[in-house]
Amino acid sequence: MPYYLVAASASALAVVFFLATLKMQEAAAETPRLIATLLVCLAVTMLIEVHLYRRGGAAAVARVDEAARPHLGPFFEGIDIRRVFVFVTAIILYVVLLEPVGYFIVTPLFTFGIFVYLRACRPWVAAVVSVAVPVFIYFLFVAFLDLPVPMGVLG
Repeated sequence: MPYYLVAASASALAVVFFLATLKMQEAAAETPRLIATLLVCLAVTMLIEVHLYRRGGAAAVARVDEAARPHLGPFFEGIDIRRVFVFVTAIILYVVLLEPVGYFIVTPLFTFGIFVYLRACRPWVAAVVSVAVPVFIYFLFVAFLDLPVPMGVLG
């Protein structure tokens, strides 16, 4: 049941984002629409895999070892609620600070903080990625495509 809720939630979020792109310029709306469509496709793929696995059709699902199969146990088993809370709070804080502070200040701080907190990579890799991605975004969107990016205190 939790996989159905996750897939339905992801699909609903994708639809909301897709509908939000209807107000955008056509060039700016292409990537969000593509991402929303891919999100719905991945949610449907997850549902198909879970459905096949539950029906005992594991032969129809790619042969993988037991650890990689969908976990069908209780929804919150193995989820660190504290980490989820910190991550969601960081995202909310990022969204709130994006406009007044600016993309090029908030994004490196958010990216570095989340990478280090989640132990996704070594701190030096997090620092390089946290600086390199906004620099790439600047050259691509601001300098090359001349699209607006929230500049905050830098604007």
